[in-house]
Amino acid sequence: MKHLNILSLIVGACLTLSGAVSAADNRQNFNGSHCDPTYGSQTGDFIDQYNGIRNLSAGVRYVSCPLTVDEANVVTGINNLWVHLTGNGNFNCYLYSMNGNGTIRQSTFANRVNTGWLALPIINTDDFWGSYMMYCLLPGGATLNTVSMNERD
Repeated sequence: MKHLNILSLIVGACLTLSGAVSAADNRQNFNGSHCDPTYGSQTGDFIDQYNGIRNLSAGVRYVSCPLTVDEANVVTGINNLWVHLTGNGNFNCYLYSMNGNGTIRQSTFANRVNTGWLALPIINTDDFWGSYMMYCLLPGGATLNTVSMNERD
């Protein structure tokens, strides 16, 4: 009987800890094909692929990526936002925390050269009714593969 009680306590503690760990990682991952060409006149310059959105043109083009807010009651921003890009040249990404009325509350910017992960600086404030929007400038032939955002709990 003692062994059963100790086992019950261990299982209960493990379940509690696993719940705490999963709650701490409030991350949403998006395939780059979730993003769209920013300018309608350039829609033909992009293709949605299994591995993201690709700029088919030789020139630089903007894509816009709406990011899902699933912690609307928490208005302290995000912990991290990473973007994986494939290609050659300069990649620039801008992240905006938007108020419910469409005005910009806070913005951040980051850039990198060539293939790899781009880490954008944190957003430390957002609006209860607001949203996030990201714009990235892709060089010719480049692909935006993945967006990973970690909201604060």
